[in-house]
Amino acid sequence: MHIPDAFIPITQSIVYWIIALVFIALSLRWARTEMTEEKIPLVAVLAAGLQKKPNQNKELKSA
Repeated sequence: MHIPDAFIPITQSIVYWIIALVFIALSLRWARTEMTEEKIPLVAVLAAGLQKKPNQNKELKSA
């Protein structure tokens, strides 16, 4: 589901952007300090595995 344009007030969206930017900065700082050449493929495979289509969940329940 999507929120229509201009549905959220601009002040509220600014607060959401500030929160998002804080978490983006924290994740970039973590990536710079913790990510090594050995961990990059592992994180890539994990990220690919976490992205599932919504229909896959339905198929798993019926099996």
